[in-house]
Amino acid sequence: MKSKLEAMTKEEAKSTLQLIRISSSEIRILLYEMYIRKGYIALGYSTMSEFIKTKLKGILSKSYATRQLQAAKFEALLLPEMPIGTIKESILRPLGSLKTDELIKKAWEIATGYKRKKGRKHPTGKQVLKAVELVKCGINEETNENSPGDTDSSTSTRKPKVIWDSRVEQYLELIVYKEFDDFELREMAILIFEKISTEDSLV
Repeated sequence: MKSKLEAMTKEEAKSTLQLIRISSSEIRILLYEMYIRKGYIALGYSTMSEFIKTKLKGILSKSYATRQLQAAKFEALLLPEMPIGTIKESILRPLGSLKTDELIKKAWEIATGYKRKKGRKHPTGKQVLKAVELVKCGINEETNENSPGDTDSSTSTRKPKVIWDSRVEQYLELIVYKEFDDFELREMAILIFEKISTEDSLV
């Protein structure tokens, strides 16, 4: 056995990283299996959230387990033909602020339409994040075009455009990717972002 103080070689580090990734994928698969087949009920819990909070305490953090389960749900909804654990949780995380499957699918459709680096099969977290905010504002395209029906009459109020500058993007990333244990605090942060990221005047 090698000394604990001996530095890893590059190959050893790559192998270890791969094992970590596999472990993360397996956790997601098992959590989804427990959820979809109602294993938590078999163990005496009325909700998956209660099961995670009680039975996984000291094994997995509640926030980590909840994010992995949410990612699995999104994968099952958006890419049912692919194995659970294929897409990084951080890429799917922004979809959690959308309330319906229809909106989630719309945001994913927009995100997958963005240009990607050669060889990349899926959009980046930033692309998904931007698509989510466009959907929440009722906007169809990156050009900030309002959805059909927003301006059917001259008396209707159009939705404001979203200002996509570096300041706003950095703030939004902070909101979405920072771990908020307090759900209400996270929702409040999102509301604050939505106020500062729109133009003052209607267009």
